[in-house]
Amino acid sequence: MKKLLIALALCTATSTAMARDISELSRPLVLLTPAIAQNQDALNLNDAQREEVKNWLAAMPSQRGAVEDKAVEVRAILRRAIIANESQDILDSLAAEIGSLETQLVLMRASCVNHWRRVLDDNQFEQALSLAGY
Repeated sequence: MKKLLIALALCTATSTAMARDISELSRPLVLLTPAIAQNQDALNLNDAQREEVKNWLAAMPSQRGAVEDKAVEVRAILRRAIIANESQDILDSLAAEIGSLETQLVLMRASCVNHWRRVLDDNQFEQALSLAGY
């Protein structure tokens, strides 16, 4: 079961990274979910916690991906607007939208960390942070 979940998480991360170019987005502040998904046994997760990992991986990456895709799209529109010498009002509006989307992504990631803080006990959470390199 552990190997299946790890493989699923890695395949999801790999296929997502290969299928979409999000290189223009800011880097995540904290990469906690992959560390938890890949170290469920080391963290001694109980059945309910393992179910939370499964459910989180099934739902949240696609929600975040939709916001990432929109941010990439708006950046491309802004780039074209700059090249086309659009008005400053249009550039300001597009830049504000990018800022809003980036803020949304940061807050989604903060929500993710807070989710794991609630799901894991204090020791598991500290261990997960350590496994994630923090």
